[in-house]
Amino acid sequence: MVYPNGLGGSWAGPTYHNDSSVKEDIQFVADLLADLKATACVDEANIFAAGMSNGGGFIGTLACDPLGSTLFRALASHSGAFYTDINGPTNGCSPSVRPLPMLEIHGGADSTVHYGGGQGDGGPEPAIPDWLGWWAQRNGCDGSTEEVLFDGEVKHLSWKCGGVIGLLQHYKVEKMGHCWADTEINLSQISVPQLPTVIRASEIIMKFFDGLKK
Repeated sequence: MVYPNGLGGSWAGPTYHNDSSVKEDIQFVADLLADLKATACVDEANIFAAGMSNGGGFIGTLACDPLGSTLFRALASHSGAFYTDINGPTNGCSPSVRPLPMLEIHGGADSTVHYGGGQGDGGPEPAIPDWLGWWAQRNGCDGSTEEVLFDGEVKHLSWKCGGVIGLLQHYKVEKMGHCWADTEINLSQISVPQLPTVIRASEIIMKFFDGLKK
């Protein structure tokens, strides 16, 4: 596991980040991975990326970039602030890899990165259903299936893309705010404040990645 941090504590994309450009941050990730491959034992076919909030938004930025989209086998975003992907399925989003496996988890009661989109701390953000629809179109997915879990507390959407079931997935946790989903209290939940929820994001993300390993 590698935990890079953007300059100034954030990644490029939102208006509050002035320390680097999107291009520079994507190149940094590419350089970081090249260094890891040269110095450590890395399964190069199975490198994955995940992030939350601004980091989750940067996952979307990587996915939309011709270089960034080639760096990982699959990507997962939690409470993603998608400042660089707000203009529809093709405008400004040009992944080199299609279909690109993607998972997104979001709280329906998120008051920082609103599920319905709108103005965020760093500019306009898309509604999460719109953003998912754009990725379904980019990935050439079939219509979604929906599961209602935990007596309606969680909705799970899944798409079949490129003949692969579940290549694009989404979990909406209805009453959750802007924090990492877990059944045990964590620091992000304390900061909201938010009680533990009914799903474990780490477990869901790792299961998603494991199912896509080559």
